Amino acid sequence: MYGRWVVPLERRRQIIGALLFSMATVVVFRLLLVEPTAWTAGAFYVWFNVFTLLLVSQFFLITGDLFDPRQAKRIFGFIAGGGLVGGAVGLGVGLGAGVGVSVGTMTTGGGGGSAVGDGDGVAVGGSVGVAVSVAVGVTVGSGDQARGFGAFDGVVARLDGFTLPLLLALAALLRFPNLITRGSWEADQGRDMLILRAMVRDGVVPLVGPPTSIGDLHHGPWFYYLLSPAAALTGGDSPLAVTAFIALAGIATVAVVWWLARQMGGPVAGAVAGSLAAVSVAGVESSTFIWSPNFIGLTSALSLAATWRAWTGGDRR
Repeated sequence: MYGRWVVPLERRRQIIGALLFSMATVVVFRLLLVEPTAWTAGAFYVWFNVFTLLLVSQFFLITGDLFDPRQAKRIFGFIAGGGLVGGAVGLGVGLGAGVGVSVGTMTTGGGGGSAVGDGDGVAVGGSVGVAVSVAVGVTVGSGDQARGFGAFDGVVARLDGFTLPLLLALAALLRFPNLITRGSWEADQGRDMLILRAMVRDGVVPLVGPPTSIGDLHHGPWFYYLLSPAAALTGGDSPLAVTAFIALAGIATVAVVWWLARQMGGPVAGAVAGSLAAVSVAGVESSTFIWSPNFIGLTSALSLAATWRAWTGGDRR
């Protein structure tokens, strides 16, 4: 039914329209699930399944334009196999990390949001790559046919100077309001604040980072070093200052994703990728509480941007 509906439409217009619709529904469900009810949870369940099918259909519409039948025979099997392996590996990572995520914890950050597990950090980092690849795929399209998007490209090009400020404003609007009450506060956050307080007040520099779920294995201490300037603003007494710094990192992620996609595919790619990063549920959630994996989005985006810069600019440093 979806394929029959989109056939008469120009490919790039249809793809961008579907992505914008998908982002709008993410925002709507984000608002509806602040206080979830039985019908909103059920609607979200149905929508999620439809959304997944929509993205898969969207992907193969793009690849159908990009590859001829001979190329498709070589590539599609590899893509499908990668999807199956990725799903199995993702499930294994989720089960290994003890991920028990309900609709409420994924969308509101309440009732144990910090216990989402390492799988959520992987989701944040992965969403950066998805945003960039989807946006670049939209703009590259099928060669000359895709580049003939004319009027839309012209509008985006004229508004290019306003795109980044608008994206940053949208990201801030989804992250900063009620920041002090949105993020979860549990044992992990209390421990981290005590360590930061001792660091900025007493000069006790931690040599290991937060503990993992694997026995006595710890993360590195750079998480505390990175947050210490924010904690120092209030003498280590205010979790809000530290959380606001993490929210700023989430907003910075949007800027880096916009820049990277714009460099790879032009203004349209930058606008689409930046919009996806700004409204990402995982990205917004990870900007509202103190947790070491919450910097994965920013570090992933910076790594991709540096790699792209080195590859295209000839400077491998």
